Amino acid sequence: MKIISHLLVLLLLLISTQVDAASRRSRRAADQNPAIVQQALSLAQESRTEAILLLEDYLKRGTNPNLVGIVRIHAGEQRRLAGDLPRARDHFSKAADTTGRDPNRPAGNLGVALIDIEQSASGNAMATLRLIPEKGIPHTMNADRFRLLALEAQAKTEPGTAVTELCKKALAYAKEDRLVLQRVQLDLAPLLPAESVPMTSPDAGLPAELSALNRADAALSRRDFQETVRLLDAMQSAFPDSEHLPTAEWLRKRAEAQDPYHSQRIGVMLPLSGPYGAAGNQVKHTLEMAQEDSGAGMELVFRDTAGELETATEVFDSLVLEDGVAAILGPLLKDVAVPIAESAQLARVPLLALSQAPGITEIGEWVFRGMLTTEQQVASLLKHAMGERELKRFAIMAPDNSYGRTSVETFTRQVVEQEGEIAIAIYYDPEASDLRASASELGRKDYKARWREFKDLKEEAEEVGMDPDKVVLPPLVDFDAIFIPDSARRVPLVASALAYEEFAIGAFKPKKDMTALPLLGLNAWHNEKLPELGARYVRDSLFVDAFSVHSVNPEVEAFVSRYTAALGQPPGVFEALVYDIGRMVGVTTKTKPESRQNFREAMAGVGLSRPIAGGGRFGENREVERTLLVFTIDREGILEVGQDRNEIPPE
Repeated sequence: MKIISHLLVLLLLLISTQVDAASRRSRRAADQNPAIVQQALSLAQESRTEAILLLEDYLKRGTNPNLVGIVRIHAGEQRRLAGDLPRARDHFSKAADTTGRDPNRPAGNLGVALIDIEQSASGNAMATLRLIPEKGIPHTMNADRFRLLALEAQAKTEPGTAVTELCKKALAYAKEDRLVLQRVQLDLAPLLPAESVPMTSPDAGLPAELSALNRADAALSRRDFQETVRLLDAMQSAFPDSEHLPTAEWLRKRAEAQDPYHSQRIGVMLPLSGPYGAAGNQVKHTLEMAQEDSGAGMELVFRDTAGELETATEVFDSLVLEDGVAAILGPLLKDVAVPIAESAQLARVPLLALSQAPGITEIGEWVFRGMLTTEQQVASLLKHAMGERELKRFAIMAPDNSYGRTSVETFTRQVVEQEGEIAIAIYYDPEASDLRASASELGRKDYKARWREFKDLKEEAEEVGMDPDKVVLPPLVDFDAIFIPDSARRVPLVASALAYEEFAIGAFKPKKDMTALPLLGLNAWHNEKLPELGARYVRDSLFVDAFSVHSVNPEVEAFVSRYTAALGQPPGVFEALVYDIGRMVGVTTKTKPESRQNFREAMAGVGLSRPIAGGGRFGENREVERTLLVFTIDREGILEVGQDRNEIPPE
């Protein structure tokens, strides 16, 4: 037993000696790096961008060929770790192409191989990883080399000992750089002990240019404007082709303007003059009412865009850089709203758009919207039609314009997602005054294809004493309803064309035994004149909206009464939406957010307990989540589904 004990002690001493020797060799190797490389490696832990600038600055002015060689390798490596593979390859290729016994040539070849693997995983590159010695290679390159070799060995089911040794080498070399360490730990997690895989940091794995941008933004939040500009200068010098340069330019403008900020000041961009001036001023009055009712101390700064992009761009810059608004409401028009939303995303300023432009919130996390979307309307319409009414198969008759096409695309997609079907879709000229040909096409009245059916109908008419020349083909109806995404002004024209072609719709039935098809629409139908203009053809139709002036909800009644008294006319859905938006922003300002980032986060979590237009909070996509109303038409006019007409207050 004593002999075994002595042997164990000697073995432990030997292992300890080897570990100490390896540690000393590692330190000596690190000490062999020139001072400029050591400084760059230290800088890279906080700002890889600044490390790159330091190394590449020396390459421009350095005269010592030996020092230039090793600096070039490390410049290439920092570029590689920053994700800038073209510039990294350029550095490595120059090192690999040197003549004679240049000690930096192996590192250059290894760097090129690592890039080749990242871009194409070529077999020759993997062979290079195995052949080049470890000595004289930057630790991060060795870490990635052994990480890739370990993954290859694992894939080939090579002996566990070999894989383990490769993992240990990768982990040991990776400790010099947080990004590489995280990559090694995550990629080799199944092959490493659990304690070797730590939690990731918020910036872990980010490209160096984006990490630098975030550091500049953090400096701006601290109101350290000099440091903000310095960090942005470094980023722009190191990455002159970065896709993030427009954001950097906006952060620079904010820093140079001393980034004014007032937590309760809200900019409002509206067309207060020009062709859309009337609509803009109506929104202005509605927001002022919301401002007064919210009691939040919110200050609204109105600016006239005149409905023009150039003017709107100047207004946006002024609101952010001079007025220091916490957030912006508007614009209204699609052609203006989308570019301004892109500017808000770049400037990192919360913007609550008043436009229905499709996909505007997809621009980025700084863009919100409070308007009623086509997606929301179709979803509510189908929830009632397919859910409660159990309608499954639909025909579509739509205007051939952007509104019609967008509505049809949305309707079709949502029907299919809910396992329904579209039997037929017909588009018509949105300016045409006679739509009978389109209605005939919807009924598939092809007399040549259906000649036998037509012949039988004429014979039947003649047998009962009717004039066979007056016989027409009936429409083929293999669907449950007809979707018509058009305005209240045009829907009666469509309905009358359908009736002419003998579709059973509303209260009209060409034959007593026919079942009438319901017509379906969106909130563009919501006009008190529709029942009169559409007559019996639009009876029992279904459409959706977010607001009704006839609501018996006490909050809605109070809003309608106050608005009508102030402006001499009742509000529509647009005014109701704007009123709720103003209140939501007012609630956000009550929290007095310390920064625009805080304002954005507060607004994302805001909630109204009693919204006027069915929505009081934002969803994950920064669109207001809404519960819409479903309307139908009876003999007396428009009626909310499920509502007793006796409940409706008098005009």
